[in-house]
Amino acid sequence: MINYSDYHSTLNSEQRLFGMAYECPYQKRCKDCPFAAIDHMEFSEKVEWVNSLNKDEKENIITHHNNCFQNKQAL
Repeated sequence: MINYSDYHSTLNSEQRLFGMAYECPYQKRCKDCPFAAIDHMEFSEKVEWVNSLNKDEKENIITHHNNCFQNKQAL
């Protein structure tokens, strides 16, 4: 089993965003996941979308992901 805590600590924020854009690490996105709206896009379009985000938007997505991760760990 993958230890996502260790995995998260080795990646920078940009790498994590592209990985999350590609696929949710939990196989199914929650309803309020910021990436749910772009799941239908090709990966190249997702890359463009991530690149278009400003620093605050990127930080908000990382925070959302970390909170989601913690909630799923607690289950």
